[in-house]
This record gives sequence, structure tokens and C-alpha cells, in this order.
Amino acid sequence: MKTKKTIKLPIIIVIIVVMLFGCKKEKMQPSWWDRLWYKEMIVMVGLHNTHKNVILPKIDAIRTSLAEYVMWDEDTIKLYGPGGYVKTSEKAWKVWYAAYQKEMFPDDTLQVPTRGQWAQIIKRYLELRRKYDKDRAFRKLRLYIPKDLYNQDPRIWEWWLTEIQEYLTVVLGGPNAWTDGTRILERELRLLYLPLLPDPEDPWHNNCSAKTRITEWYKKYTEGPEKKNLNTENENTTNISELRLQEAQKRYQMYQNVPPEIEFDRGVITDYQTKEMVFEGMEVVYIDIICIPTR
Repeated sequence: MKTKKTIKLPIIIVIIVVMLFGCKKEKMQPSWWDRLWYKEMIVMVGLHNTHKNVILPKIDAIRTSLAEYVMWDEDTIKLYGPGGYVKTSEKAWKVWYAAYQKEMFPDDTLQVPTRGQWAQIIKRYLELRRKYDKDRAFRKLRLYIPKDLYNQDPRIWEWWLTEIQEYLTVVLGGPNAWTDGTRILERELRLLYLPLLPDPEDPWHNNCSAKTRITEWYKKYTEGPEKKNLNTENENTTNISELRLQEAQKRYQMYQNVPPEIEFDRGVITDYQTKEMVFEGMEVVYIDIICIPTR
């Protein structure tokens, strides 16, 4: 009997493993096993809520109004004629960017922030890096962005994630050969103003900023029901898979000159590529940011 019990035990373990990992889900979700390897954080939820629950409903209300003029906050918008499309989309952008600023830098911009989304991201990364020494630096910081927000302009969010990864892992968390590990206000402000900067890899090939592309997205949404299918993805965006691979290559190249004594394995390019899943019931796009081994 003892022999039979000994034989059955491995079989039971195999069955449990198959049940846990072999079941296919309609949409990939992080398992308890995944969460052993990542420190998770969903970001830009406030901006996503503003976009979905403030801006879009306001546009719907404006475009169905019979009034000649409407107020949106302190701005007056004249609705009659096509001019109303432009004014409405310009105001939508202003609300979008104000929400972005408030979430990223809730305080003044004269010093590095200690509150807000950006400060939270930095703190999570530093906690992760501090916890794991050179021989155990295997966990990653996983950042989730709501997919609806990402799809509005994938290019800005891919660029944004690349800038974040470089700042965290090179400026703050890199080896002594790269950095002294102190925060740099000018670099952090670059992230704040990123949606306003001319984009050298603008998918429209005109060095347009995210401001221009997102304003146009809202204009398309404003113009009418026949164009509301554009509210899932910017029609002028480069093929998303190509865009993701392009940014993954940049992220991968950041670590080609890590000093040999660090004994750092940078993995493969696809490790740095954004991917999609469902997180806590929300469709998201995510990236895994590596933890450079401590000095």
C-alpha cells in the first residue's frame, strides 16, 4: 500500500499542474505564477477615465445640442458649421493634456515630484531594485496601460514607455559606469512634455507631435456617427506590430554596453516588446521593465 501511495502522489501533482496551466482562456490573464516574477502596476487610469467618462460624453452632448453656442469649462464653442468640429477637438485635447499633467506632476514643475503617477512608478522600481541583489535580480516591473487609451495613439505610448524604461534602468538604476543614481529634473520634465514634442518617428512622417495626432483623433470622433469606428484606433498609425518591434529594438539596445562585471543577461528583443492581456477585468497593453542588478 505504501508503494501505491508513493506512485500516486506524482500523478496527482501532474494532474494539478495540468489543470492550472493547461486550461486555455479566451484572453490571457496573469496567473499566480506570473505574479511571482513581476511587480505589477496599472498606470494612467485617471487619464483613461477622463478620456472615456468626461471627454467622449461631452463631445456626444455637444454634437447633439441644438444651441448655437455651448460652454465647456471656461471655453465657448460655436457649434453651427464645420468650425465646431475643430473647436471641440481642440478643447478635448486641452482637457486630455490637463489630465495627463495632473496625473504625472500634480505639484509644481520646479522640483522633481514626490506625488503622482510618475513618482509612484519611480518608487515601485526603486523598491524592486533595492530588494533584489545581483544574484537575484530576476523580477521585473510590469506596467499596464488601458488598451482604449493606448489605441488612441499607440506611438506616443510606445515612446513614453521607452523613455520611462531608459530613465529608470539607465539614469536611476544603472551601474556606476553609467550614473550616480540621482534624479534629474530636466529629464523628468521631458516625460511631462513628451506629448507636445515634435516626434521624429511620427507615423504621419511630418514630425507631428502627439498633440496633433490626438487632436485629429477627437476631430474624427466629433465629425459624426459614420466615423465613430475610429474611436478604437488612429487610422494613420503605423502597423502596431511593426511599431512595437521598432521600440523593442531601442529598449534592447540600451543594455548592449552593460559592464561585464555586472553579469547581466539582457535576454532577447521580444522581451522588451509591449503585449496585450486582461488585467483585473480591463484590457491592457503592458511592458516588463527589467531590474538591473545592483552595483
